[in-house]
Amino acid sequence: MKYGLFAKEVVIPLCDGDRGVREFQSLVDDLCEELHPVGTLESWLVWVIAESMWRLRRGPRAEHGCARMAALWDRCLLPPEDSYAQHLGRSLTFAEQCVKILNAAREEIQDTGTLSANTYASVVPLVEDQRQTPVNTAETGKKSIPVIDDEFAQLLEEKKSAFEADTHKIQTELARMIPDRLAAFALPPAEEMDRILRYESRIQKQLDWELDRLLEYQERRKKAQSLLSGRGPRRSSFSRR
Repeated sequence: MKYGLFAKEVVIPLCDGDRGVREFQSLVDDLCEELHPVGTLESWLVWVIAESMWRLRRGPRAEHGCARMAALWDRCLLPPEDSYAQHLGRSLTFAEQCVKILNAAREEIQDTGTLSANTYASVVPLVEDQRQTPVNTAETGKKSIPVIDDEFAQLLEEKKSAFEADTHKIQTELARMIPDRLAAFALPPAEEMDRILRYESRIQKQLDWELDRLLEYQERRKKAQSLLSGRGPRRSSFSRR
């Protein structure tokens, strides 16, 4: 116990970390200082108590890992169909596509002074139409003739700024929802939670039994020492009448 020989058998570095051996030995030392074991048997019980306490702390770690693996990653990050979060996700995708199209159009105007027919056809609904029509609309067969003037360039900048503002607003709203969704799915699945609780209950019962045995042995030892030292219970000085 003094040199940490048992710690290497109890600690699992993959689960308990690289400092697990030192931390477990520190736990044993603290328990020895608090419980004052005497002799091999009491010292062994203190070590077994430390072992149970060390195993017991793996329960919350398992719960933490199960919540992240099963609950958060698989369910929280995939919003249900027709939910508000999914609606925000579609709106964000649309706004980001619009910003991309308008940025490309602005660069093309800066480089060539005009727009190609295909680019113009995709930009006009965004710039001139107040309704947010889908980006990938079917072509009508007639190609609009690009009319690029100062008014069109100004409308393009205004629409780009508006879509950028929408993008930032939606991203902020989605980020605000993350803590609530994490809290809603912070419990592991029922099967995993039952397994963890059974594990913790078994270790807790074992820990209680070990502590009771230690206290019982210590009480016996103290009584034996008291009798041997002549400080055992004495008969009453009152005689029976």
